[in-house]
Amino acid sequence: MASVINMDIAALRSFVLAENLGSFSAAAVGLHCSQSALSLRIKKLEEQLGCELFHRNYHTLKLTADGAMLLPEAVKVLAGHDAMIQVAQNNGSSDTIRLGIPEDMTAGFSITFSLITMNMWIRSS
Repeated sequence: MASVINMDIAALRSFVLAENLGSFSAAAVGLHCSQSALSLRIKKLEEQLGCELFHRNYHTLKLTADGAMLLPEAVKVLAGHDAMIQVAQNNGSSDTIRLGIPEDMTAGFSITFSLITMNMWIRSS
């Protein structure tokens, strides 16, 4: 039986964002952590997985073959994690928020969220 590895969600998110942004520094900014902390997360993830995820040099960051193979799986894990958190936080409840917005500010106003329904009534003063 294969041993179980408990991967850190922050490390997976660091991996995916670093690849998307092409830089550890940019990913660190996006995740509100230091570049060295992000590098350590990815190094630990690589150690857990037993493979390198990135070819690194001073100016470029490219996925290795293993990194390219594992990236879609990391994206799926993060999507499942985020969906679970959203369900747990929503817990089947729904709330109503009512906003008073001046009519001249409503032109082109729209919001789209998967769990929010927005109804607007505009009354002229």
